This record gives sequence, C-alpha cells and structure tokens, in this order.
Amino acid sequence: MGKTTRLIAITGGIGSGKSVVSKVLLSMGKHVYDCDSRAKSIVDSSAEIKMRIACEVSAEAVGPDGVVDRAKLAEVVFADRNALNRLNAIVHAAVIDDIENWRVGLPDNTDTAWVESAIIYESGIDRIVDCVWLVEAPEDLRIKRVMARNGVSANDVKKRIDVQNSTCDYVRHSCTQIILNDSLTPLLPQIQRLLQK
Repeated sequence: MGKTTRLIAITGGIGSGKSVVSKVLLSMGKHVYDCDSRAKSIVDSSAEIKMRIACEVSAEAVGPDGVVDRAKLAEVVFADRNALNRLNAIVHAAVIDDIENWRVGLPDNTDTAWVESAIIYESGIDRIVDCVWLVEAPEDLRIKRVMARNGVSANDVKKRIDVQNSTCDYVRHSCTQIILNDSLTPLLPQIQRLLQK
C-alpha cells in the first residue's frame, strides 16, 4: 500500500529555508526524507558504494579502514567535473532506490510524504515526485542566513549560489508550488494552504 503514497519534493537554493519547511512538516507528524543525511548514511554503510567511489572517482578518497575521507573526496570532485559526475551517478542512483524503499515502508495510511533535496533535477528526483515545493527567498537574505549558520564570508556564499545557479538549466516540474520564506511573509499559512491542495 505504501507504494501509492504521493511524493512531494521540497527544494530551493542554499539559505532559502528548505529545512525550516521540513521541520514544520515533521512537527505536524508528516513523513520527510532528508536526502543530505540519508546520502551520507548510505555512502558510509555500503561497502559496494565505497568500492565504486574508490574505483571510479578516487582511490585516495576511501581509506584502508573503509572510511570515506570527505575532505579528500571534495578536493577531487571540485577540481574535476568528470569525477563529480561519476560520484553523483553513484550516489544519486542509490538515494533514489532508498527513497523508493522508504516510501514502500511508510504506514499504509500515509497519503503524502516529502523529500527534501537541493538538487532534485540534477539527481533525477524530480522524475519520481508528483509535485515540487520550491522555497524561495531574496538573495541578500539567503547570504545573511548562510553566513550566520556556517560562519563563512558573503563572498563564499555568493560563489556557492552562483555555482547552484549555473547548474540550473532544467525545465521546472509541471506541478511546482512556491513557498516564499522572506522573513516577512508568514510561512505556516503557506504550508497549510498547500496541504489542502
């Protein structure tokens, strides 16, 4: 029965407030799959994925103890676009399989569940969801939020936003709903309105 559960993606650029929307849904007792934390867990627990990373991306990124050296891996993939594409192909496929298994395992009475990810189009998640909730905020506010959260400079955040923007050459999902998280427009009424759709 879990297979019929409707899936909605929660996405948006860095600092837009995707996680805030997820936390609101979780506080309402909704089911939310967090792609970031699950991807880390999948990579850390799968010997097959670690072997593929060592063979296809970087032998130095996986230590003799089988632990992924994330700093080394980041260094490799940010310097080599092809290595990044190979890593993404490995991890994204595993995450999509995991989402499907998670959906099947949800309680039978779950009519809708959510998937939070910044990269739904790059990962192919857009193809398995019924709708997308796109969380938006003005760029200057996003920069301030990330600076406060991560202790980084405005320039560093701007670079990350520019990289995200440069990879966004996708066609928007046919069912896309906007959530404005600009610290002025109340968030809860927007979520409640979407829940009624």
